[in-house]
Amino acid sequence: MISSRATVCIALPSEPAYSETFLQAHIDRLASAVSYLPDYPVDLSRLLSQESIADAGDQVRQKARMCWHRFYLNPVKKRSLKKLFRLHKINILLAEYGLSGIAVLDICKDLNIPLVVHFHGSDAYSIDVIEEHRLAYKDLFDYASAIIAASRHMEEQLVKLGAPGEKVFYNPYGVEINKFHRADVLSSPLRVLSVGRFVEKKAPYLTILAFAKVLQRLPEARLVMVGGGLLHDVCSKLIKAMHIEHAVELKGILNHEKVAALMQRSRVFVQHSLMPASGDAEGTPVAILEAGASGLPVVSTKHAGISEVVINAKTGFLVDEGDVDNMAESIYRL
Repeated sequence: MISSRATVCIALPSEPAYSETFLQAHIDRLASAVSYLPDYPVDLSRLLSQESIADAGDQVRQKARMCWHRFYLNPVKKRSLKKLFRLHKINILLAEYGLSGIAVLDICKDLNIPLVVHFHGSDAYSIDVIEEHRLAYKDLFDYASAIIAASRHMEEQLVKLGAPGEKVFYNPYGVEINKFHRADVLSSPLRVLSVGRFVEKKAPYLTILAFAKVLQRLPEARLVMVGGGLLHDVCSKLIKAMHIEHAVELKGILNHEKVAALMQRSRVFVQHSLMPASGDAEGTPVAILEAGASGLPVVSTKHAGISEVVINAKTGFLVDEGDVDNMAESIYRL
């Protein structure tokens, strides 16, 4: 009954990054109000111990910062959020990421607002995040009206973390089909396309290693990589060290129209996602869905939600995480 008169506020940790198109879609299509929560709340439940910070000056600065948030910033932000919710007559709060859910939990309790929490990736998988917020997650799961998982794999993970199964809903990301035109794969250049952040769980360096093996058998092949991130410089140096600059182009960050155009003129889409030591994992990668919307075959890994959206040997090929040889063979075949 509430859905017919819902006034939704979306709470996010910060403004969406260029790659977080799924968050922007929620803002554009669902929100009556939006609130960004930078650096809120600071975890006040466990002050860092004297042993964890060796430098006395750092200890003083850390405690001063915690006191600043405890006695001033957190209360001020809490009052401000309450005022926002009352002003817009919010009757549903959608928290993007588990940590945003923790940030607004007490306010939702105070105002008796139903809370829906949308998990997206590291908030459900990262070992450090889970350990640090285990008790807070328990409170969050108890209060939340609904908990959204971006993949079946994530759905299972949230239940393992203590979320009641009846509250967890599977809802993978969507793609606006009309923004993507079907690729003419057979007449496209021998271009391999990769789109995604240059971060550990997407392992762009393994995509480069796999493509280098393809290049040995197919010298006219080309790899185009779109995106930015911490590993961008590392990958650039790897390309130079392997002397394949002539065949690999790092495009940086491109808008969605240019990405769609590249997909239309490519032969195969590649993404080598894996689970790093941190425990982080994908949800359902939007770029893979966009490749599918373009009719582009995908070579990727049997990782998290990817195997739910790529039909192995029908819409692409899936290999084990870290299996560079089979990834190269799959790219070559396509």
